Amino acid sequence: MLLLILSIADAEKRDILIELYMGYRVKGLVTAFHFVQNHYTAEEIVEDAYHEIIMNPDALQFDTAERNWPYIEVIIKNKCKNHLRKENRIQFFNDYSGFEDNEQIQHNDLDIAELLSRRELFEKAVNAILALPDIYKDAILLRYDNELSNQEISMLLGISSSAVRVRIHRALAMLQAQLKGGDDNAA
Repeated sequence: MLLLILSIADAEKRDILIELYMGYRVKGLVTAFHFVQNHYTAEEIVEDAYHEIIMNPDALQFDTAERNWPYIEVIIKNKCKNHLRKENRIQFFNDYSGFEDNEQIQHNDLDIAELLSRRELFEKAVNAILALPDIYKDAILLRYDNELSNQEISMLLGISSSAVRVRIHRALAMLQAQLKGGDDNAA
């Protein structure tokens, strides 16, 4: 990984990446392990996160590693969540395979119908979030998808904590209105 970092031409970004990797790798492993509860998987996730940043060093927003750490942490958390979602999908399909009893199949068909209904509602909510103006979408995703506090969001976005609260409140109001409106907006 360090050889890959050293190959970056921009000295400032290279130095920040070295400091991030050397100084925050263990912290990243702890964060990943908290989610996945497996040391080897946590290592793979952290390496993958750093690889993603190294391949796109322009994504670094600040001039110090300390101020870029929340960005790396968000990437690690998202990669953990993606890993767990993938693992749960595999488990879901393993749970529904091999049924011999017709009653069990009918019961599981109801469960699948409910899951599909939930998935449809989830997709509708995701589309509503993606349709928000960027200033609201960023705040809502950082808050609920990345589970950051208002203070962390304010540091990342460069705005006050009260502005973060206002953006989240407005975003939730817009989402509520859009989801209540339903198909009327689609026409």
